[in-house]
Amino acid sequence: MNNNNLKLDKGSVPFQQGSVRCLLLGQWGSKEWANQQLRYAIAILNNHVAGYDCLPKGRFLDALIIKGLLKEHGFWWQAKILDHHIHRFQGGIRE
Repeated sequence: MNNNNLKLDKGSVPFQQGSVRCLLLGQWGSKEWANQQLRYAIAILNNHVAGYDCLPKGRFLDALIIKGLLKEHGFWWQAKILDHHIHRFQGGIRE
């Protein structure tokens, strides 16, 4: 596995939420969960997740879904940081 790829911690449990593979670490909706979702979404945008083969538009949509989850659970700071990464990603998309 490439060093740039996201590594799952021993206690992490991947699951499907719609088309997004989310990670559960600690308690759902906790600060630890929010920070892990932020790291995961940034890794998706940078194409650094092993086994995650998706077109740029799909990566963009998955990051938006995670951003919505963060906002829904009140993690405005993580959503704001993810929004900056989404905008950077949008500038790099070439059809």
